[in-house]
Amino acid sequence: MRVPGKTFFVGEYLALSGGPSIVMNSGPCFEFSWTETSGDSSHPFHKESPAGRFLDRRLLDSASASKTGYRFEAKDPYHGVGGLGASTAEFLGAWIFDRSLKDPSLIEPGTVVEKLDDHRQSVVPKWASERWGGNRFRDVLDDYRGTYLESETPGSGADLVSQITGGLSVWDARTDEMRRFQWPFPDLTFTLLFTGHKLKTHEHLARAKKLSDVTVDDMRFWVEEAIQSLALEDADRLTASVRGFGKVLSDIGLVADTTARFLEGLADLSGVRAAKGCGAMGSDTLLILHDTLASDQVNQFRDQNGLKEAATASDLWTQGLTVDRS
Repeated sequence: MRVPGKTFFVGEYLALSGGPSIVMNSGPCFEFSWTETSGDSSHPFHKESPAGRFLDRRLLDSASASKTGYRFEAKDPYHGVGGLGASTAEFLGAWIFDRSLKDPSLIEPGTVVEKLDDHRQSVVPKWASERWGGNRFRDVLDDYRGTYLESETPGSGADLVSQITGGLSVWDARTDEMRRFQWPFPDLTFTLLFTGHKLKTHEHLARAKKLSDVTVDDMRFWVEEAIQSLALEDADRLTASVRGFGKVLSDIGLVADTTARFLEGLADLSGVRAAKGCGAMGSDTLLILHDTLASDQVNQFRDQNGLKEAATASDLWTQGLTVDRS
């Protein structure tokens, strides 16, 4: 089973209030597998992670009670570097495992999103996610949020459902709608760079939930602009929306100092059309929208600042969560 990495293109923090967001899904993928054993069940996840709690509470105890054990294995292609959705990918691995025990047809080879029944028989470009057949996005989100304690602030889950869908995923929690786009711009591309800095997301989620109505409205405007730019294949409108959303984050103090310094350097780089930080406080990764012909300049900036490439437009994972039979 493979789950793509994820990056909030625009919409982080806004998603916490139920607003729309655009999440970019990229390879290489996180990989998960499980086998039956004659002994006790085991998994590699931290016991306090969403995946660890889910497996311990719901699966391994019941598996032990039925005298059937399972060994769960995971492979992280990023070797623990944060910012690309390892935690939510782990939960999806655990969730699909749980569902596969109840419905083996879910793990037939192919793209899982196509197996989640929908009465509209339409996944792309728009999928309304009402509960249907017990396998809707809302069911995934409910199980995910159910792993958090009352004293903890869960994430929005927008990245979680986007990793199921793949591509450039647009999730709007207020309307329970998912859209999926591919990259439509031949002359505009993007590069995603690891910064080497990471903040713990849960430490600032509570603060982010207290955004003013004006800030939420500003964020929503720029995200909706970005969605329209993808639908209309308008590159100038996309770069303007990424710049606009990044400015809102900066104005309200949700950009880490280290990221702000990188963004200042990128602002003077020829061919760069827009840039913003991604992840908690924009600390984890840098999203750089640039002319296709400016890739060499961006790579030079990367090397001069000791950064590492996380993904480019060619790494966009269009399939969503996939299952392989081995």
